[in-house]
Order: sequence, then structure tokens, then C-alpha cells
Amino acid sequence: MAGAASALASGRFNDVNEIWDAIRAANQRWMNAYEQRDLDALAARYTEDAQSFAPDRPPVVGRRAIRDFWAETVQGPMKKLELHSVEIELHDTTAIEIGTSRQIGATDNELGRFRYLVVWKRQGGMWRIHREIWNSAPSAVT
Repeated sequence: MAGAASALASGRFNDVNEIWDAIRAANQRWMNAYEQRDLDALAARYTEDAQSFAPDRPPVVGRRAIRDFWAETVQGPMKKLELHSVEIELHDTTAIEIGTSRQIGATDNELGRFRYLVVWKRQGGMWRIHREIWNSAPSAVT
């Protein structure tokens, strides 16, 4: 992870593994913030004008509104979320990630599986979520 932290801080990526490491590190910080219920740290993972498209809900626009969305969500049965990058594509200061996730409940029971797409923006030396959308996936998807 040291290489990812270095690439993340400098904003320069020399190979495809560095971008994968950087996005995985950003995802790990997101998962840690969610599990710790640290809403400010969670919100900091998003751009100021981020948009989130959750299933069966209107779009959530802006970092503050996304913080409020997650404040509501952490009150529910999901205690943690596992994110698994499947594909990452780099375009200068933007990265596109496709992945799968698992929602985990209080007794380590699986609550659901999802597929997601995230558009990341590199701002201030860090990768932030700019757009995200997810939908349910069959249990066989990993």
C-alpha cells in the first residue's frame, strides 16, 4: 500500500497496478469510515458536487446531501459493506471503476449483493467519488 499512498499523494501513476492500488486504498478508507459510522470521513470521500444514484431513490446531489443519505443508511441493518473492484479504467484525472459489493449485517450475515459503477475524480492529491450508481445483483455474482 505504500506505493498506492505515494501515487495517490503525487497524482502520478506509472503503471496500471498503481491506479488499482490507489482506488482500492480509497475504497478501504470508505469502508472503514462506514463501519466506524464516521459520517464526516465518509462525506470527505466525495467531491463537493458528487451525485449518488441509489436504487429506487431520487438522485442525491452534493457532498452534504450524500452525508445525510449515509447518516440515514447507517441506522439500518447494514453494519459494513465489502467493495471488490472488477475493472478500473484511467482517463487523466478521472477513473472509472466497476465492481461488486456485499452488504453485511450485525451477525456477519449477508444482506445483499450489488454491482456498482463509480466515477472517481483526482482532487487535491486524492481520489474522490464524483458519481456512483449501484443495483442489486444475483447471489452468484462475486
